[in-house]
Amino acid sequence: MQSTHHPDFNNADSDAEDDLWEEEEGESKSERKRQSEALQDLGVTLAELSESELQQFDLPDNLHRAILDLNSITSRSASKRHRQYIGKLMRGVYADPILQRLAIQQQQQQ
Repeated sequence: MQSTHHPDFNNADSDAEDDLWEEEEGESKSERKRQSEALQDLGVTLAELSESELQQFDLPDNLHRAILDLNSITSRSASKRHRQYIGKLMRGVYADPILQRLAIQQQQQQ
């Protein structure tokens, strides 16, 4: 019997995504989804910052660019897809330093 795996559907991004989740085996799919949504929300919060404030964060270039691009997207569905993309990129960074810097910025603004 032939395999149903088709080479055209081979996606390196999904393999990398699977690798990110493998280290956290005890978690349920719902918990992983909540974490993913939280990272997406964090990325959207970063998009609300000015460019000079955003530069204070040590973000990878592709994530930094994606966050800046979010503000220029006017289509609701395209914006939703782009927020999901930002969430995917956020899974590749350690979020604690970002959260700490955001907290410091919020305290300084108050």
